[in-house]
Amino acid sequence: FKENKLKVSKKYIVLLDDPFDDPQYLAIRGYTDKKKLKLHYKNLINKLEAISNYYKKKIIVCIHPNDNLKTKKKIYPNFIVKQFETKKYIYQSELVLFFESSAIIDAIILKKKIMTINSKAMDENQFSHNLHYVKEIKIPMLDIDQKHNFKKKNEPPFKFDKKKIELTYNRYIKKYIAPDNLNIPGHQKFAKIIKDRYMN
Repeated sequence: FKENKLKVSKKYIVLLDDPFDDPQYLAIRGYTDKKKLKLHYKNLINKLEAISNYYKKKIIVCIHPNDNLKTKKKIYPNFIVKQFETKKYIYQSELVLFFESSAIIDAIILKKKIMTINSKAMDENQFSHNLHYVKEIKIPMLDIDQKHNFKKKNEPPFKFDKKKIELTYNRYIKKYIAPDNLNIPGHQKFAKIIKDRYMN
């Protein structure tokens, strides 16, 4: 992370999209109901358009490496859809919206504004993972099945307090991301633990 040369900015609103019906999730979720999925994307797109207008920034949809780029470009015709560039666009985000995703860790380290998403198309497991971030970092959850007011003349529906972000994000980083305060990459740490415990 420290060696990364990506520039930090607040140029975009970034969505870390969920790969519904990806083979690796089917054993847990099964296939998503098509009607629910259609309504999910309709509501999500409406909310993204409203948020884009509110912040006056473009939406970048970052999809999972296993997802289908052509399909997602058809689903999100009015947004920029990117694959394999999630880290780059998190660095350039004003706000990151996400379904449960380990990629959000970069946004937490960078102290970005983040908001998790709830939808009727999601399963209990997904919702439970979303609640983890809501409870631990005190971030807002956007229920895309509910109405929200994103008009400039009104108060924003979700407020982000810089002092609160600094406090809760630092606490999360210390608890979950770097609990031992060692400046060692995660893959090296895993290798050392495996070697020390199981190969001696």
